[in-house]
Parts: sequence; structure tokens; C-alpha cells
Amino acid sequence: MGSELDLAQVKTAASGFHEAFPDLKHTILDLVAEGDRVALRAMDRGTHRGVYKGIEPTGRRVEFETIAIYRIVGGKIAEVWQLMDVQGLLRQLRVG
Repeated sequence: MGSELDLAQVKTAASGFHEAFPDLKHTILDLVAEGDRVALRAMDRGTHRGVYKGIEPTGRRVEFETIAIYRIVGGKIAEVWQLMDVQGLLRQLRVG
């Protein structure tokens, strides 16, 4: 189950993620558009240099996949449905 976030919450989450992985690179693997929807599959890679979900920086390089579907209205993103491999990311950050 997900939750709805307003624009301010999305900006806060994105900022915190960028602080945790400041060198994050987003490589698009697939990009498909049909009607008012755009689907994206990407591989993200970066270095854990800031606190993420309570985990202090490990300096570890990580990679994880993200899939998102965007609904476009008037040339702008109106809605986003996104799945990120958070469990895979957390496995890469765990110490011990």
C-alpha cells in the first residue's frame, strides 16, 4: 500500500535522498509512452554518504532498480506511481 504525498513532501523526500546519495546516477533502461501515460524503468547507482532511514553513511556503492508510471496532463506530470527496490537497497547498506 502506498500513500499520497503533496508536492512539499515529495520535495523533502527527494532532498533527503539526495543528501544520502549525493552522486546518484539515474540510467534509463526503458521509456514507453502511450496515451497520457509514460512508463520508466531505470537503474540507479550511487554512494551512501549521508543518513538514510536511520543508517549512518557507509561509503558503500549501491545500485537499485526503479519503475515509475507518470500520468501527463497539459504537458505536466499530474500523477506518479513508483516502485523502488528499497529492500535491495537496504540489504546493500546493512552493516554486520
